[in-house]
Amino acid sequence: MKLHGIIILSILCVAAPANAKRVHAYVVVDVQNKRILAKKNANDSCHPASLTKKMTLYLLFDALKKGIVRLDTKFRISEHAVSQRPSKLGLSAGESISVRKVIEALVVKSANDAAVVAAEGLAGSEEAFVTRMNETARSLKMYNTHFENASGIQHPKQVTTAKDMARLAISLLRAFPEFASIFALRTFKYNGNTYYTHNHLLNTLQGSNGIKTGYVDASGYNVSASIIRYDESHNPVHLVCVVMGHESPIKRDQEVIDLVEPILIKRKAFFYKAVNPQDAGKNFASQTATKSVWGRAAVRTKDGTKLLLEQFEQRHSMSAYLNAFTTARLKRGRVPF
Repeated sequence: MKLHGIIILSILCVAAPANAKRVHAYVVVDVQNKRILAKKNANDSCHPASLTKKMTLYLLFDALKKGIVRLDTKFRISEHAVSQRPSKLGLSAGESISVRKVIEALVVKSANDAAVVAAEGLAGSEEAFVTRMNETARSLKMYNTHFENASGIQHPKQVTTAKDMARLAISLLRAFPEFASIFALRTFKYNGNTYYTHNHLLNTLQGSNGIKTGYVDASGYNVSASIIRYDESHNPVHLVCVVMGHESPIKRDQEVIDLVEPILIKRKAFFYKAVNPQDAGKNFASQTATKSVWGRAAVRTKDGTKLLLEQFEQRHSMSAYLNAFTTARLKRGRVPF
């Protein structure tokens, strides 16, 4: 597969430094003008963990857009894919899985076996796919990123920076707007099982619409988040926030909220488009426009937001949240926060 706009720079696709360590880093970028609004250690080398899967998705979306594969295309499941460490779907070698389900598994479950299935389905082998990942990274000017696998499983030479991950997130959203709704998906079903998202910002930060979380021991808890809110004239304020290296998912999510809320308040972005979790992803790869349901964002204090996150993590399951969404609160036009 020849990717549009990719210049093969084999000389540049060399192994990145193997001395990356857990780094607390973040960057907030305005998607519309790519201006950096906040940063800390944004160029320091660290491990991407499952944020790696954003590049795997980038190449999948590219193949879909070019008609090389379709959402109903079946990829064969290999022994190599099945052998991957969790998180995974528990696929069976010799069977097949659709591209749609692979994408849902990458976004929601962060399944490592699905990442390898995607790699082998598009490039024949994970090694060949990794070459494409690194070529694409160079074409996107991600000069401080190097991939060794398609999943984000820990490898000492698989490194990136918060700034490069923000660049990749923005590239995903700009290059493939028709596929962006999949990042708001909270659940998906496969072989009779229901899987729930790791991205609790979808439920605790109004205007959040994905993109990806990640964790390995060497990296700590990472997240790449997209947030869109609108001012009183419904003009968008679109931010991408990448946070790397936290010791818990709650602290990671808290930092995203603490970073973006003041920016959104300053921009008077108090409205968001409410998305029913059961509808998220339905228009994936479709140009069909849905009617916007506008919600008023609740601005919370730091302590109040922290309490909200802790309560959500400790007391509520995703199924309870989904049930709440379909009760009388939704009928009254209100969206649970």
